[in-house]
Amino acid sequence: MDGRDGARPAYGRSGTRRAPSELVFFGHRPWSDIEAFGFRKTSGAMFRCLRESGRFGVLRYVQMDRRWGARVTLHRVDAGCDVIGLPVGLPYGRIPAVRRLNRTLQAALLRRTLARMSPAVPEAVWFYDWAPIEIVERLGRRLTVMEITDSPELVYAALPSALAGFAGFREKVMEQADLILAVAPCLAGGLAGRRARVAVLPNGIGAEFLAAAVTAWPEPEVLARLPRPRLCVVVGEWSANHRLDHDLLGAALDELPGWTLVLVGVGAVQTAGLEQLLSRDRVAVVPPVPQASLVPIIQHCEVCAVPYAPSGGFGDALKTYEYLACGRPVVVNLDDVEPSLERFVVRARTAKEFAARCVELAARGGLDLDEVHAALAGLTWERRAARALALLDDVRNERRRTAGGG
Repeated sequence: MDGRDGARPAYGRSGTRRAPSELVFFGHRPWSDIEAFGFRKTSGAMFRCLRESGRFGVLRYVQMDRRWGARVTLHRVDAGCDVIGLPVGLPYGRIPAVRRLNRTLQAALLRRTLARMSPAVPEAVWFYDWAPIEIVERLGRRLTVMEITDSPELVYAALPSALAGFAGFREKVMEQADLILAVAPCLAGGLAGRRARVAVLPNGIGAEFLAAAVTAWPEPEVLARLPRPRLCVVVGEWSANHRLDHDLLGAALDELPGWTLVLVGVGAVQTAGLEQLLSRDRVAVVPPVPQASLVPIIQHCEVCAVPYAPSGGFGDALKTYEYLACGRPVVVNLDDVEPSLERFVVRARTAKEFAARCVELAARGGLDLDEVHAALAGLTWERRAARALALLDDVRNERRRTAGGG
C-alpha cells in the first residue's frame, strides 16, 4: 500500500522507500465469498497478505463473473484495492474455438479497464492453476507469477473436455511465467529448466486463526445435539462433490458404530456419491460458515480427516493446518503433508485402517497445542507471502540485470 487509508508505505529489501506499484491478481473465488467467509482459500489468504505487505501500492482483484456478455463490473474496496469482474463471454465456452474467442474478449476488456483506471503499466500479474494464462498472455509482458495448488490431471480426470486444454496451458505458462510456486513437491515436477524460477511453498495458516484457536470455545449450537465421538471433515462445494472419497467415508463409518460424521461447508449436491453419503444415518451437514466460526466446530470434534479420492488428493490441504491449529488429531489417506507437520498426522488407506486410526486417536485425546503451534508458527500465510515476495524481487532484479547486459 502507498500510505492511503492508513496503509503502510512500500519499502525495498534494503529498507529504502520505493514508488508504489500495481499488481493484477486473478482470484480463485468471487470477492463476495471473501467478504462472507473470510480470506480462507489459498488465493484469498495470499491476496490479503500481499495487500497488507506494503509491497504494492494498488491491487486489482480480477474475478470471473458468472454471466454472459461483455460488461465489466467494478467494485472499490478502498483507495488501494479494486475488484474487476470479467464476463464469461459467449455460451458454449467448452468448445475450444469459443473458449479462445472468450479469452480474447476478456483480455481486451481487462486491458481497457486497467488503462482507464491508471496510466501506469502493472508491475506484476499473479494467477492460479494454469487456465488464466490464456488471458494473462494477452496482457503484454510483465512479471508473471503462477501458483499451483492442484494437479489438473487428477482433478479433471473425469472431465476430459476440461482437461484437454491443459497441455496447451502448460506450454504457454512455461513461455510466459517468471515465477512458479507449487504448494507441494509433487506439483512442481518437470517444471524446472525453462524460463521460470520454480519454488515449493507449502500452504499456510492465518495468524488470526492461530490466535483464535488458543481459546477453548464453548460447543456451538450446530453441534449441540450430535452424538459423540465426532469425525469432522471441512470441505467446500467442489471438494464435497469431487474430492471426497465418498465410498471410503461411508465404509469407514460402518466400522465406527456410535460415531457421527460432521461435514462442514457442503453446498449444492452435484454427484451421486455425495448424495448417497448424505443419505446415511449418523451424517450431519453444517452449511458453509465464516472462517472464524470453524474453530469451535473443529475443537468439539474428536478427530478430523482429509479423506480425498485420487482425483482430489496428493496435494497440501488447507484443512490439515486448520485442524492442527485447533489441537485435533488428523487422519489423511493421500495428501502430501508438509514435512514439519508429518509427526502430527496419521495415514490410512483402507476403510478399516481409517476407522482404526480414528478410534486410536480419539482414545489418545487432543494434541499438545503448544507443540503444534510452535510448528505452525513458521507456516503462517504472512511468512509464506514474505518468502514469495522475496523470490519475486530476486526474479525482478535478475530480469533487470539481464536486460541491462550486466
